[in-house]
Amino acid sequence: MRLVPGLLQTSDYARAVMMATAPFATVDEIESGVAERMARKAILERPEPPTLNVIVHECVVRQPVGDIRITKEQISHLISLADSRHVNIRVLPFAAGCMAGALGAFSIFEFEEQPLVGSVEGRGGGNLVDGEELRKMVCVYDQIGAAALTKDQSVGLLMGALDAAWLHTSR
Repeated sequence: MRLVPGLLQTSDYARAVMMATAPFATVDEIESGVAERMARKAILERPEPPTLNVIVHECVVRQPVGDIRITKEQISHLISLADSRHVNIRVLPFAAGCMAGALGAFSIFEFEEQPLVGSVEGRGGGNLVDGEELRKMVCVYDQIGAAALTKDQSVGLLMGALDAAWLHTSR
């Protein structure tokens, strides 16, 4: 995935993403989408929030989205989220090379007393996955996790990305 996952986005980042990926959407449609995305984030602010383990590719934090203020605000937000006991953000570095999972974002949901459920994201939404496809998805996640930086290393990379954001740009 080349973008910060929705639950971790700031409103300005979400707006910039929606404006870029839905160029024919109206202002009202964009604002409605941003409001919906921000409302979903409330799950992370519950008294007992779920644990969220996220692995993002390094390109997610190196790629400018919107302007420099939006990009730096988003990276700062990721750094602050990484301090949470319930959010674990890890970065898959460029050095890991091309590997399984490079074709797109996916999620694996684990619930108490329920079977795992997977979701593969694509244009227009996600598709639920179970059975053999879910088993493969779990193996891919494990491979990506083995190649990803530790939580502390990831925060260090985020801090470096914050300092280096758009050092070499014509904007």
